Amino acid sequence: VPNLQKNEKCFASVIWLKTNHRPRHFAIEIDSNLKKKMMLKTLAHEFVHIKQYTRDHLKDLYDCTKVRWHKKIFNEHEIDTQYKTLPWEIEANGREVGLFVRWAQQYGWADKAWTQI
Repeated sequence: VPNLQKNEKCFASVIWLKTNHRPRHFAIEIDSNLKKKMMLKTLAHEFVHIKQYTRDHLKDLYDCTKVRWHKKIFNEHEIDTQYKTLPWEIEANGREVGLFVRWAQQYGWADKAWTQI
């Protein structure tokens, strides 16, 4: 999606399809203007959110105005104002680099300059 960061203030988003009760089908939107390394790290970040949704750790509630993380409910205000400290974002941010590095190693890209962290 071109200009997602400019228009929506995010690099990417993941949404569940069909149902949010133990979802198994997802769509990921990524800003197509991102450079390759950032796009792949962002994709890894969104994969962490997919894991969180499928394990029922993260769940959108009430027309997506609230979110449940494990057993704690976060309201829209908390989500909008505390983005970087939300527990599901902390996990995704913490894992994205490791997933990217592992991918680069597995596919023989680890020695390329553009994959260096």
